[in-house]
Amino acid sequence: PFLDLLGEKKSAAFGQFEKVYAEYGGQYILTMLYYFYRRTIVIPKKTPSFALQKLERQKRNFPLQKLTELYSYTLETDFKIKSGFVEDKLGLTMVV
Repeated sequence: PFLDLLGEKKSAAFGQFEKVYAEYGGQYILTMLYYFYRRTIVIPKKTPSFALQKLERQKRNFPLQKLTELYSYTLETDFKIKSGFVEDKLGLTMVV
């Protein structure tokens, strides 16, 4: 649900973010974000039709230039979190 809400640019994604963060932690969310970026940039070939429609909708919300910027920003934030420059929840909240 978190990635779906994020892909649809719904504000409810923040509520899901809190739940996922509390249950799984920050590293899991970073992994989810990288997965979201990759599958939005290049939709997997063996994607069921219902998921393909959803991914195509989400892809329209995030042009390639924006996805590239988000991917880069997420990598920079990941580095800052792991280097201790930014607290993980704050950094992830800024990415989301």
